[in-house]
Amino acid sequence: AGDVGQGRQAAFARRMAGIVLFQLRSGSEYVCSVRAGTVKMTGAMVYSGTRRPLFTSAGGVAILQTLPPDEARTALQDNGNHETRSHGTTRMEGLQRMLVKSDEHGFGVNLGYIVQGSNAFGVPVRTAKGGVFAGVCLIGLAGDRWRTMALSIVLAAVGAVLAMQGAVRAGVESWPITSGAA
Repeated sequence: AGDVGQGRQAAFARRMAGIVLFQLRSGSEYVCSVRAGTVKMTGAMVYSGTRRPLFTSAGGVAILQTLPPDEARTALQDNGNHETRSHGTTRMEGLQRMLVKSDEHGFGVNLGYIVQGSNAFGVPVRTAKGGVFAGVCLIGLAGDRWRTMALSIVLAAVGAVLAMQGAVRAGVESWPITSGAA
């Protein structure tokens, strides 16, 4: 099932001329389980095995959006404390802007708020019972293609999530996944 999901993720990354991350939730952080695609940029330093606070990625923000309010507040507080310890307050304005814009859109949106010239969209991945266990994040260079394709990129990201959920469902009976994205 993992190979099928990785293949679909790689094909999606090529079609969108970007990088696709499959990010598993781990408390108030995500762990990148799969990275597919290549784009030369200075800020996309997330690879398979990378662990980061949820609020540092559009995919992580998409996960945060699905949490109960108290749990989301606690995760955001943990994330803010981690960010301040690790990087100071330099990126906090951009991270806050990503949270606000994502809330306005209903999915993870980062239009260069953290790394100038790098755009990202994220959607959650749900279990059969509706809980979110992961997010899919599409990252690409800010340019004409991404500006004119923003809605179709998000719709394609949702389609990719549905395809990955189907691939997981087909291969792992003990880990049922639904076809509903956020």
